[in-house]
Amino acid sequence: MRFALFFFVVAATFSFAQPSPCNTKCNLQASDCMKGCVGDPKDAQRPEKANRMMQCLKSCEDTNRQCKASCDK
Repeated sequence: MRFALFFFVVAATFSFAQPSPCNTKCNLQASDCMKGCVGDPKDAQRPEKANRMMQCLKSCEDTNRQCKASCDK
């Protein structure tokens, strides 16, 4: 359950960013990345799968942050 909440919070962060073409591109890439992280909800209850999913989501968030930072330059 907390993974679904984390996913929602991260997705909301990406969704409510300033709408510019570059930020929109970054958000779409982050969304695609996050879709790849989400597996079967039953797997989230297994510690090794949950840890892998959390690392994947953090990686997507870091990539999105870097993408947006390059937009500001």
